[in-house]
Amino acid sequence: MKFYQEGDKSRAICSHCEGLVQTTFTRRNVPFDDGLGEAKGVLVSVCDVCDQVVGIPAQSTPAIKAAREAAVVSIETRLPASYLDRLDQAMHVITTAAATKHRKMFLSLYIDFLAREQRAGERTIFTWGQAACTAVDEETHLDHLFNVCPHKEESKRLSLKLNAHIASELDDLQTRSQLSRTDFIKHMICQMQNDVVTSPKEKLVQELTLFARAAV
Repeated sequence: MKFYQEGDKSRAICSHCEGLVQTTFTRRNVPFDDGLGEAKGVLVSVCDVCDQVVGIPAQSTPAIKAAREAAVVSIETRLPASYLDRLDQAMHVITTAAATKHRKMFLSLYIDFLAREQRAGERTIFTWGQAACTAVDEETHLDHLFNVCPHKEESKRLSLKLNAHIASELDDLQTRSQLSRTDFIKHMICQMQNDVVTSPKEKLVQELTLFARAAV
């Protein structure tokens, strides 16, 4: 296994130039595969013709892995199974290639969409908690609102690993909603189903569709 340093030369196939090109090793910020975050200052091989990254030496893998792990925030919750069915339905409407492994990606994109709408004044998140607060048992009220019978349904675990930016947006939206983390996620999934399936928001559907074409 060869060790590379900045300024070293090599040759590689460049997909942008569609051929074998000369490359130079230099440091760049490398986006993660899902497009959510990046590893900064990583040694990579760059095409001398188009300046695109064409390769990552093995020695850079630990740095990318460390940056990935540092940028991830784990979210764990248990929900009645029908909530995950609603999420899966919305994903399927966007692309029939969607699978359960894509839940994190779609929810991350939707969280970012909600945050942008909130900042633009196009969506008022705090109203989500107002209806729930009219009941003594907030969780039961939410389940009734969304026609869910939690005592009759299997409970399933939803595990998400979000980058720091999306996790921060989730925290802000949840705080504005005045709901618990679990209830906010319930409401968010049902709202996503509404925005994609029941009363589609054209801008959202377009964004999700374009991303899904590249990532699913």
